[in-house]
Amino acid sequence: MTLRVEGDALLVDTGTWTRLAGAEEVDPELAQVASTVPGGEQALEAGRDPRAVVQVQTATPGGVFTHEAWVGEDALAVLLDLGRDDERRLLVLPPDHLAAALARMVGLAPRAHAPADRQARPVQEVELEAWFAPAAEAPTEAAAPRRPVPVGHGAETHGTPSARRAGAEDGADRAWRLVAAAVGSDEAPLMLAAVDGRDSGLWIVEADTDLRLVPVTPTEVWHELASVLPALVPTAGTARPDA
Repeated sequence: MTLRVEGDALLVDTGTWTRLAGAEEVDPELAQVASTVPGGEQALEAGRDPRAVVQVQTATPGGVFTHEAWVGEDALAVLLDLGRDDERRLLVLPPDHLAAALARMVGLAPRAHAPADRQARPVQEVELEAWFAPAAEAPTEAAAPRRPVPVGHGAETHGTPSARRAGAEDGADRAWRLVAAAVGSDEAPLMLAAVDGRDSGLWIVEADTDLRLVPVTPTEVWHELASVLPALVPTAGTARPDA
């Protein structure tokens, strides 16, 4: 069981965080440690009794990371994967800062290409999955793709694969995928995925009859991220990021 303060940040292991879910009350020892950081107790309460949970996996040149956000009544608990095995940095934000937190997780920023420069194109699931698989396990056309990591569970951090990846031929150097669910709801989870790069621009994965990559702007992606919280918790609002 790990919950410790490092500088002005709380660090928690995924096992400790998972055991919070559904507990009748937060462990007094954890609450005492969390109380040393502003909002820490509210963050633990969000982990114990969340209204919604969001998971974001990012595949970057530095590796593949799994971040999570737990939306509570009074706080948003963001668990950032630092690449330290199962240890996460716990950030405490107001619930309506979810969209801003997600934008930072996925590295949303201006891109050189406008949608007019590009055309939508078909993409194979195996090309998308290759972004999130270790090089030694990168799927091939004949292999079944791996399933996404379930919301609420961490993932191993590993190097970016060298196998053929969606958008790589256009200069994409990263990808991300988001799964969001309201706790206790029978509704299907919200899902969003994209490939991105300074040279390629942003491409959202669209599922119609077949999968395809659709060119979009960062502003369009912001609107998608801003719609996540109202869709999961209709009474909640969103706030624009500071930058």
